[in-house]
Amino acid sequence: MINCTPLGMNSFKNRCIDLDFSQLNQQHLCYDLIYNPSKTVFLNRSEQNGAKIQNGKKMLELQALEALKILGVFVP
Repeated sequence: MINCTPLGMNSFKNRCIDLDFSQLNQQHLCYDLIYNPSKTVFLNRSEQNGAKIQNGKKMLELQALEALKILGVFVP
């Protein structure tokens, strides 16, 4: 499941999507595009029910790397 809403950041920091988290388990991966804070309410609730979690930091890093490649600043 992917959260791509602003819920969990800044003025929405203590908010979360309306979801029955009790349905989640270790077979689920919950991904939040938010990276600050590193663990949002969405990720905390998902993890508490056994789901694997990932925040958006890695995606941000990969996007930056691709942008540098496009600009010709970075060549792997």
